[in-house]
This record gives sequence, structure tokens and C-alpha cells, in this order.
Amino acid sequence: MTGSSVALPLSAVFAFQTALTMAAYTIPIAVPVAALSMGLAAESVGLVTSTIYVMAMLSGLITSTLLQRYRASTVYQGLLTVCALGAVVMGLGWPLTLFIGAALIGLSNGPMNPTGSHVLARISNRKNRAMIFSIKQCGTPAGGVLAGVALPFLISELGWSHAIMVMPIVLGLLLAAVAPFSQLGPAPPTEARTSFSLREPVQAVTGTLKLSAIRAVAIGGMGLAACQLAMATYLPVYLWREVGYSETAAGLTFATLHIAGIVSRIVLGGIADRWVSSRVILIAIAGVMALTLVTIGYFEKDWPMALILVVIFIAGASGNGWVGLFFAELARLSPSDQTASVAAGSQFLMYLGIVGGPAFFGALLGASGSYLFAFYVFAGISLLCGLPLLFTRSPKTD
Repeated sequence: MTGSSVALPLSAVFAFQTALTMAAYTIPIAVPVAALSMGLAAESVGLVTSTIYVMAMLSGLITSTLLQRYRASTVYQGLLTVCALGAVVMGLGWPLTLFIGAALIGLSNGPMNPTGSHVLARISNRKNRAMIFSIKQCGTPAGGVLAGVALPFLISELGWSHAIMVMPIVLGLLLAAVAPFSQLGPAPPTEARTSFSLREPVQAVTGTLKLSAIRAVAIGGMGLAACQLAMATYLPVYLWREVGYSETAAGLTFATLHIAGIVSRIVLGGIADRWVSSRVILIAIAGVMALTLVTIGYFEKDWPMALILVVIFIAGASGNGWVGLFFAELARLSPSDQTASVAAGSQFLMYLGIVGGPAFFGALLGASGSYLFAFYVFAGISLLCGLPLLFTRSPKTD
């Protein structure tokens, strides 16, 4: 397998993932401003963000159906088109269109990861799979960085609605650049079905839960996603209100959390390819995340900033570093013709964690009034994520 046979499709998948997640990350940045201009509460961003994740959770289940009919490059073109339409609808500036646009962006994000797994599973092997999938997953924080850098400036210069309208232009330019990748992914089978059945999305989930090794990874991913999103959602306000940090200092720690995620995805991918399996690293990540969650619960304002940042970096490396290994391990365990279906079913469970994690943390906080208690509960959840992987035999598939 030549370097170009890996680099070109990986670059394309990375670009698609970066663009689609950049569109999704416009929501927490632009919606608070948009909501205020419409007379809505700024907290509406939570409902709009939930709309994205719920729609992505559902739309991901039809990925296998799409790939039975279209090549991956065609699926990506469709996703970019739907995403661009969602940005246009959001930019219309009415409360209803905020949610409709978010729903369309969520629809475009759901099949993104399973389609990428479908492509990359066929150009990777046990020597490079973890690194390839980890590089792909760096597209997610990269999209967040681009949105965080560009969108506030555009909002200040153009207003929020015109700033969002820049997104379809960016997606259109990427669509124009898709031509060299028109053969991305294997051709669909000639006997592909033309009708859609609701049974297929259901089978994506039940098929994922059927095999014990895949089920262990999927359930672990659901719990890790819940812990990751709960930590990322509540960390800034916890540091600001409970620990007594300034908003600037809290923002620095939040940025450190995500920078650590980018670094760790690459580093852990390399380690998994050369020395320690993805499965073992995922087990270790569950333990490390549990330890850091408890440690964060004991933060005090007089702790040295350097120590705080070290803990946050470790939390980000574990909390954000597992996703590439997650999809790489699923690709390793999946039958060759079911990579997208297994990825979609596992992603459905992962999104359940993403949607439910922050809500459960908030419920614990409301009931107990204690961040430390909530952090302890989620540390327990993180530890439980590693148990299925620890006690389930993982077959050798390479």
C-alpha cells in the first residue's frame, strides 16, 4: 500500500470532518448572540445544541443504507450540501429557523464518522490503523478551533446572521474541491437495494450489541462520551463560580483541555500502532479519566496554576483522546462488509452518552448542590466503562 493511497483519502476524510464539525461548532458561538437579538434567552443554545446531537444520533443509523447505494464521495457531497442548507436556514434569523437549521446540520453530521470508517478501514492495517483513525478524529477539534477563531471576528464585523452565511461559501468551496476524490471509497454493490426500510437502522444498533467484543467497546464509548461532555460542559462554570477563577483563567484551562485532546489523539494513535493495543489504552483511559475527575473536584483557588493546567491537560488527553482509538478498534473487530453499520450503531450509543451526560451531571448537581459529588459519580461511570473491555475477550482479526 503506497503512501499516496493512504494520504489522499485520509486528507479528504479529514477535510470533510473538519468542515462538517466546524459548522456544528458555530452553534455554541453564534446562537447566544442570535438568541438575544430575537429576544430569546441566551441559554437557548443548549436546546439548539441538543437538536444537533439528537438528529446526528438518528441520521448516523442510515449510513449503511446510503453506502449500499452510493460511493462514499457522493455521500460526503450530500452531507456538505445538507449542512450548507442548514447554515442558510439558520441565517434567516427567526427562532424557528434556528432549530430547523440546527436539525439539518445535525443530519449532516450523523453519517460523517461511519462513512469515514467505511473508507479508512479499507486503506489501513494493524500497523497503522490507530494512527489513521486518530488523525481523522483530529478533524473534530480542528473544526472547533477554526470556528472559535473565525466566527467571533465575523460576527463582530458582519453580524451573526451574515457570519453564519459564510459557512455555506466554505462548504461550497470544499464541494468544488471534491472532484479529485470522486472515487473515494469502494463502489457500492451492483445489487444494491433501492428501497429504504426502517429495519436497517434498528439492525445497526442490534448488530452492534450482538457481538460481545464490539458491544464492550460500544458501551465503553457511551460512558466515556458522557464523562467527556459533562466535564467539558461544566468545567468552565465550575472553575469560575466554585473555584473562584476569573473568566480569562477559566478560558485558558478550557483551551488546554482541547489542545490536550488534539495532541493525545496523535500520540495515543502512534502508541497503539506500535506498542500497546487500542483496547488496552481505552481501559487505561477509563481509569485515568476517573482519577482526574475526582482531582478536579478538589480544586482550590490557591492551587498553583501550573498544577491545575497539568491536571486539566491529563483530563483532556484522556477525555478527548479516546475517540480515534474507539473507531479504530471497532473497525478492527467489524466484519469487512459491516464497518459502516457497526460504526453507526456504536456512534448511536456514543451520542446517547453525549446527550445524556451533561443532563445527568446537571441533575446530580441540582439534587446535591455539590460539584464534588457529581465528579465522584462520573468518576465511577468512567471506571465502569473499562470493565466490559477488561473482562471481554477480544478476538484477533488481523
